[in-house]
Amino acid sequence: MKATIYDVAREAGVSIATVSKVINGKGKISEERRREIIEIMDRLQYQPSVIASALTGKHTYTFGLLIPDISNPFFAEVARAVEDRAHQLGYSVIICSTDNKDDRVERYIGLLKQKSVDGIIMGTGIERVDMAAELSGSMPVVAIGREWSSVPVHTVVADDYQGGRAAASHLLGLGHRRCAVLSESMTIISSRERVQGYRQALEEAGIPLHNDHIRICKFSIEDGRRNTTPPCSLPMRIVLRRCSAAMICLL
Repeated sequence: MKATIYDVAREAGVSIATVSKVINGKGKISEERRREIIEIMDRLQYQPSVIASALTGKHTYTFGLLIPDISNPFFAEVARAVEDRAHQLGYSVIICSTDNKDDRVERYIGLLKQKSVDGIIMGTGIERVDMAAELSGSMPVVAIGREWSSVPVHTVVADDYQGGRAAASHLLGLGHRRCAVLSESMTIISSRERVQGYRQALEEAGIPLHNDHIRICKFSIEDGRRNTTPPCSLPMRIVLRRCSAAMICLL
């Protein structure tokens, strides 16, 4: 049987309240006594229950990370970086792939709430403002890769406008003059900023970006390929570059 807090208290000759204070780093307990209790916990392989901690309003040292697709190379790197940093701080991460679908986002949020996570990192698109507002009002939330303009949450974003400019400059530097863009929906701020920066750099070079050379597609590389497969009318020289906060396809 697994050791309980009662077993630790009995072995240490203290009350369960004292053991609880050691676990939570509270109370006026000498360092020597605290070390003795921790050694007993290690020897008995006692693990505090995160569920019990959650019920008493304490940290579970777990948070959720919602991203569109873990197979996307960019988001795979984001997930790994988040997980590595979390482990350094003693946290665990529950990673959820949403496909940018609100029904999946809602289902995952419900699951994460059941697990009493300490917070959620949102790296996925979300159309329902009411769901975003409700979430930010119930727990700490950080948005990455895209902004929630109508919901007050902490946000971490790249400079998407400069990313688009950098992509266009790269192609211009290679001598290309007929350029096109594969982008996610223009309702997404990051997509609009990238296309705007891309267009601006081309216009400064005296090269217009025609509207029929802006293709709206899903965020997957597979859909990008479908949008550039003959008889597609887009220029067919393809350059893949990770610009700003996502993979964008520049043709």
